[in-house]
Amino acid sequence: MTKLRTRLITLAAATAVLAFTLIPGATAANASNASNAAALLASIDNFRASNASLTPLAANGFIGAYAQDLAVQYSKCGLACIPGAKTSEVPPAGGSFNTFAEKASGTGRIAKLSLAYAQQWGANLLAPNYGSVGYVTTATTDYTILVVATYATAPLDLMRAGHVTVTGTNRVGMTLTGHPGTFSPTPTQFTYHWTSNGVTVGSLNSPTYTLVAGDLGHSIHLVVTGIKAGYQDASHGSSNSAPVQIGHLQHPTRQIITGHPNVGSDLVAVTTGWQSGTSLSAQWYRNGKAIPGQFFSTYHVLPVDKGKKIDVRITGVVAGYKTVTLRSHTAHKIGPTLLTAPATVDFVGVATYTHTLTAQPGIWGPGIVHFTYQWRLNGKKVSGATHATYKLPAGAADKNVTVTVTGHETGWGSVSVTSASALVQSLPFTGGTNVTISVPATLTAGALLTAHAGVWTPTPTYFKYFWYRNGTLIPGAISKIFKLKDSDNTANFSVMVQVYRAGYDSTAAFSPTVTLNW
Repeated sequence: MTKLRTRLITLAAATAVLAFTLIPGATAANASNASNAAALLASIDNFRASNASLTPLAANGFIGAYAQDLAVQYSKCGLACIPGAKTSEVPPAGGSFNTFAEKASGTGRIAKLSLAYAQQWGANLLAPNYGSVGYVTTATTDYTILVVATYATAPLDLMRAGHVTVTGTNRVGMTLTGHPGTFSPTPTQFTYHWTSNGVTVGSLNSPTYTLVAGDLGHSIHLVVTGIKAGYQDASHGSSNSAPVQIGHLQHPTRQIITGHPNVGSDLVAVTTGWQSGTSLSAQWYRNGKAIPGQFFSTYHVLPVDKGKKIDVRITGVVAGYKTVTLRSHTAHKIGPTLLTAPATVDFVGVATYTHTLTAQPGIWGPGIVHFTYQWRLNGKKVSGATHATYKLPAGAADKNVTVTVTGHETGWGSVSVTSASALVQSLPFTGGTNVTISVPATLTAGALLTAHAGVWTPTPTYFKYFWYRNGTLIPGAISKIFKLKDSDNTANFSVMVQVYRAGYDSTAAFSPTVTLNW
């Protein structure tokens, strides 16, 4: 059956009082907007008298619309009926009120006239939504009339709804996704109405819904409505879900304890990795038994703990999720009190090849502390470098040097502290001012020029030679000897000597230029 989209309005023009045939002897009194009311009431009379179609009420903004429901309400109070007054309704004497229905001419719409009784009158009923009120008198009784009309617009075309489904894990914390299926024709807009045990949840504009603690044990249902201009809204609901299950709480894979397992130290239970909003509580254990009052994330190790095993259990709680308790992956056996060590250690000396560095442990305690040392280059242990002093070898140049000092004392354990690093510098060569070229007595093609590297301090490990002709480097000419060609006649020659040695900066020097002519 075609549904009609209706609007309920109040006609201020229809609420004035005129003589009305249903009320014997009624006369007009204290009327307002009487002329407009006359047209409407004449239509009502015409409908009752002839079963004719109702007159279109275009004057009220509904061009082409017909009155679908017209209710005429009476109250026995007459001129005393003012906003705020309340009386019991009684039917007027001789009144006979029925409900009529008539197909409006040429429209396919249904027009219906009904007469009803008002139960009481008051400010909320009379104004502002119901417009002005008029009065009617009879020979013996005063009445007030209120006329209310409902208009029917043109019928809308039908839309066929799709098969609505919901996917996702039915568990607290998980997100469900609604799928509207295929609507015909395709809507321009969808609305999504999620309910949990019949109570609206989520957003009308969202096809997804994330299950919360309040949904635990509830059945989830989704109604999708398709909207398109010129069509009736079409809705379809999903199947009711099974009861929502308890959520799986996100938590670390294992519980970790940081800190030194020694008397006087603090052990800390790491609490990262838990689901946001999780309420965490801790309980520390000594040899498997709960330590009274120790339910914070930090535990200060006591003398009574020496030689015993300490661990912790962290419990996470979130409403709607299964409670999780994690035990630390290992129990720490508590050792003696740790030594008091400085925050850092140092060394003195020039960090240059051939120089000696000396470690400075700083102040330790209590009592007499014994030290061991380990020197490192670029973070790697130097074999045999385990004394307070360390002479930098040639291979240390351009590397970072550090020393780790470890303090030991019987009954107090041991502590290691590492110094800041320093870059080991290389040394410079001296000399190189007497680089020369030997020229043969007879110059001709095939004659040999010989480079002499001169005297350097210290003696280089090896040399490199680079020959130049007329100030330009000769490609491939990197030997100590250079063989002349015919084209070299009248050319200028020089040679650059570069020297190398571990622990020293590579250095180069040029020979004087010689001119050849044959």
